[in-house]
Amino acid sequence: MSYIITPSEKARSNTNPQPIASYGSGEISSIRLLFKNIFGLPIPWLQFIYVIFFLCSTLLLEISSWIVLSFGLIYILIDTLGKKRELRWFFTGLELPAVLFFLTCLFSFSLAGNDPFSFFMYLRWLPFLFIFPYILHLFPGVNRYFYLLIYGGSAFVLYAIVQHFTGYSFPGTPEVALFKSFDQFNTYIAKGLFNSPLIFGLFFSFISGFIWTAYFYCLEERGRIHWAYLILGLAFLSACLFTYDLRVWTAAILSLILPVFFINKKHFFISIVLILLLGYAAFIFLDFFRTTVLQLESNFQVLRASMNAKNEVLFDSISNHILLGNGDFSTPARQILSQLPVADDTWMENNFLKILSTTGVLGLITYLFFVLQAFLLNLRLLREIPRTHKWHKIIVLGTFIMQINFHLVGLFYPSLFHPHLVQFYIFLLAIMAYFGDAYGRGIVPDDSSL
Repeated sequence: MSYIITPSEKARSNTNPQPIASYGSGEISSIRLLFKNIFGLPIPWLQFIYVIFFLCSTLLLEISSWIVLSFGLIYILIDTLGKKRELRWFFTGLELPAVLFFLTCLFSFSLAGNDPFSFFMYLRWLPFLFIFPYILHLFPGVNRYFYLLIYGGSAFVLYAIVQHFTGYSFPGTPEVALFKSFDQFNTYIAKGLFNSPLIFGLFFSFISGFIWTAYFYCLEERGRIHWAYLILGLAFLSACLFTYDLRVWTAAILSLILPVFFINKKHFFISIVLILLLGYAAFIFLDFFRTTVLQLESNFQVLRASMNAKNEVLFDSISNHILLGNGDFSTPARQILSQLPVADDTWMENNFLKILSTTGVLGLITYLFFVLQAFLLNLRLLREIPRTHKWHKIIVLGTFIMQINFHLVGLFYPSLFHPHLVQFYIFLLAIMAYFGDAYGRGIVPDDSSL
């Protein structure tokens, strides 16, 4: 058995097989080994903390993501400058559209000459897209992250359900808003540890897609593990419904039915019929459900009217700056990360129109090129990963469903410009890039790897 000397080698020894080997000749110098240990030993723990903050805090997530990125980038630089290298560079197809989108935004920004910090906030997800796959390449453990998101997330979901019925919130956190009062009890709008019920609901509906995917895959096998996923899926679905936002409800229901389409199309149509029948019956016979749906629909129409007014302004701007846009890269991301009051739940805007008005037709085309490449990478992995690699299959299909939800939500909420949602989107794309290289080289014997 070889002696493990670097943090990356130690991290890779926990996977089966080690997905990369050392490249180059010669021995690693003691100074380089020292710096690798200084910056490499904390990375697995920082990755763990980073994933935990997905479940509870946008601000802490943003801070931890930059810390992980910084330590990972320094480790990569130390490794690249040495004779004996652990990192192997690879390309996934996402790089070209991402660079084209960046260049288009840069041209638009240079012509408008607006705030540089706003430009940085607008595109700060690009460094993560380029660096995170290599950090995963050196410090693997993707399965653990999803176990943490699903099983760790269940604790926050249970807290949100309790919050809905009791109105309890931890000391020092914002109070929970009352939704409806009854003779014997009140109901509250669940939001977990988030400031916004909408962001809580959207994020946990994205995670629920992985749970429902696992449930429908396990349903076809012998055993009882599918019951655990069913209970978890219903808990996540309940917490999302308790946010009382039609955008969240739509994302949660899509996360439930889309996995069936890819796993068993016959059951997909049966599921749609059952959901429609149950929804119709509940609307007819349950007064609480009917009044709730009508109230949410009324709230949505108010927000949509506000969005239509914004769209008129955007269309005027688009007509005047059709090619490269107006170069206005300002988004509420700065206020969100500064913990300033921002009405997330009433912030309704179309992702694609926002991109078109800011970067013009060229920017929208390059962004759609990027989106298309991300979907194609996902579809290629769905074809390449064998059914014996069930957990990796779940991760890839769950990511595909999340991408669909992310862009559909973007029609009524600027998901690309909210720090939490775009961070999760890029995190999943980085995993797909990492998977794409590993499966493309044929070095993944089972789904305990990577």
